[in-house]
Amino acid sequence: MLLFLGNDAEICQIAATDGKEDFNVYVMPKHGISAGASAVNKLSVKNKGLVYNGQPVLTVSLAEGVSKLLDWLKLRKPCILLAHNGKSFDGKHLMKAWTTCGNLEEYRKVVMGFCDTLHVFRELYPDRQSCSQESLASDLLDTTYTAHNALADVHMLQRLASKFLREDCILKHSFTLSWLEGYYDFLDKKRENLSSLQPLIQAKVITKGMAEKVASSGLTITHLQLAFQRGAADGLSNVLMERFQGKPRVTRNKRVVANICNFFQN
Repeated sequence: MLLFLGNDAEICQIAATDGKEDFNVYVMPKHGISAGASAVNKLSVKNKGLVYNGQPVLTVSLAEGVSKLLDWLKLRKPCILLAHNGKSFDGKHLMKAWTTCGNLEEYRKVVMGFCDTLHVFRELYPDRQSCSQESLASDLLDTTYTAHNALADVHMLQRLASKFLREDCILKHSFTLSWLEGYYDFLDKKRENLSSLQPLIQAKVITKGMAEKVASSGLTITHLQLAFQRGAADGLSNVLMERFQGKPRVTRNKRVVANICNFFQN
């Protein structure tokens, strides 16, 4: 379980199950837990200890927590870790923890990769309005559970996965740790690129969606300005419309090119 504290996230609980045996540890956060987060997950810090639903719980350091998880997984290697929204959330923060604690290379020997079950259920049930785990549990299993508790979450995911997910679907939506590293590096770079494009968004030269495309292509406002300085509209067109695998790098929309030109001219 990961708790957002401002712009950061700390792991406060790590849980896993293989359907027969469970792994569960609480991790003492270095920072306090906000009232909003505590209301959701029932975790709070009192008297320098961690409390769940009013009861003190034993905690370990993050380093000890991920080391214990590694030992538990070694008995089940090789394995694929299933997590709901794992690509965007669990995977990112676990990878960060493994890197910070210095045992990422050991995890590579044990964990073949992750599978984001959110994407699997979205493919299996494309007409559903929500594929949240709580919604799936309610509709597919006619049950409720203590969501936002990591152990309860993994128990429910194990039930859902064992009943509704085939092995080929799991493998289709699996990705290696190396792929995750590259994906997160790409997202970090995209965020940097998008930040540089804010003047164009604020001036309504391009939409947020178009800025996302520009940022994803690896371009910043500096690249666009340089292309304009060197070749005016033709220079910008060459950069934005450059074809890759039969598609334009960003867009073929000449109005977008014209708007960016006007912005730099003024």
